[in-house]
Amino acid sequence: MALGAARGRESIVMFTIGTGIGGAVAQDRQIVRGKGTAGQLGHITVDISGEACVCGRRGCVETTSSGTALGRHIARAGLGPDVSIDQLFARDAGGDTLARGILEAWARPLRAAIDSAVAMFAPDLVLLGGGLGAAAHRALASAPALAPWYQCPVEPAQLGDDAGVIGAGLQALAAQATVTQASSVSLLSARLDPGRHAVPTRRAVLVNGIPASGKSTVSRGIADRMGWPLLTLDTIKNPFLEALGGGDREFNRTLGRASYQAIWSVVGEAPAGTTIVVDAWFGFQPRQVLEDHLRRAGVEQTAEIWCHAPGEVLAERYRTRLDQRPAGHPGAAYIPELIELAKRAEPLRRGPLFDIDTTKPIAFDAITQWLQATIAAVP
Repeated sequence: MALGAARGRESIVMFTIGTGIGGAVAQDRQIVRGKGTAGQLGHITVDISGEACVCGRRGCVETTSSGTALGRHIARAGLGPDVSIDQLFARDAGGDTLARGILEAWARPLRAAIDSAVAMFAPDLVLLGGGLGAAAHRALASAPALAPWYQCPVEPAQLGDDAGVIGAGLQALAAQATVTQASSVSLLSARLDPGRHAVPTRRAVLVNGIPASGKSTVSRGIADRMGWPLLTLDTIKNPFLEALGGGDREFNRTLGRASYQAIWSVVGEAPAGTTIVVDAWFGFQPRQVLEDHLRRAGVEQTAEIWCHAPGEVLAERYRTRLDQRPAGHPGAAYIPELIELAKRAEPLRRGPLFDIDTTKPIAFDAITQWLQATIAAVP
């Protein structure tokens, strides 16, 4: 691994402890993806007769050792919702058996899940990340490994909330470094075998539209219904704006271009056959930039969802969310420009196109049927 607590390691299991429990597995420095969603560590069963989980089963470790579960343990012990994890540790250090019981109820199932992951993957290291990762690591001190066979170092993650952004940045840098080499290999292959055609690998649903056009609602609805991963420009860009304290319009545009490149670098790392939903205003850069990114990411098929609404509607939407976006995004002064942009903005018309007027109810059933017919059904 490149940075953080796992630097220099080859095989890692990571649990992210927050509202729920997520995770990932890396073996030989490569993410284990299975069909695309492997690494659902929060759904390791630790009690087959336990609490019902949102996944439809019972006793997943997420139901016992997440932040939400910690709140339940605290409430069932008769303590108020204002009791924090730090207060529990302080009370436990003072000999409070009630606090000790809460911490053990929270940590022991997590230890069982860690032991199971170690038994399955034999990693070099288990990392605990997320908002409660460090606290979970501390709580595990009272919950040692259940069997000597399944022991592995367990450490808290070091990069905090910046980990995803740092990883995306590293992917973008790595992709840029290999562009020249990849282009040379492709050119040589074409010269040696002019009749050779590229093998389809990845597909992208391009949810397109100018700011405030309703892309986020549409893209999330598609991802939820189709089970496809979703990448959005703001998801990549906003953490940088928050960490760096914003910037001027030119800085925002520069960061937008870098975030756009990071999206396609991540797409290029997806397993062959993956379909990814990408949410962006694709008209903010020249068309050839998109075509280059698609080629480098190995995307052979796209379908476009075009989201639009009258400029006055977009202006009102944009105005109402001004205080919800991090510093660095254009402010109220951008609204007249947005209204003019709405008059001339056009879809890409790259492959199949589905048009959505977002002033009307979103017909997700029709969208999913169209996607199944145009993209999901293609082998």
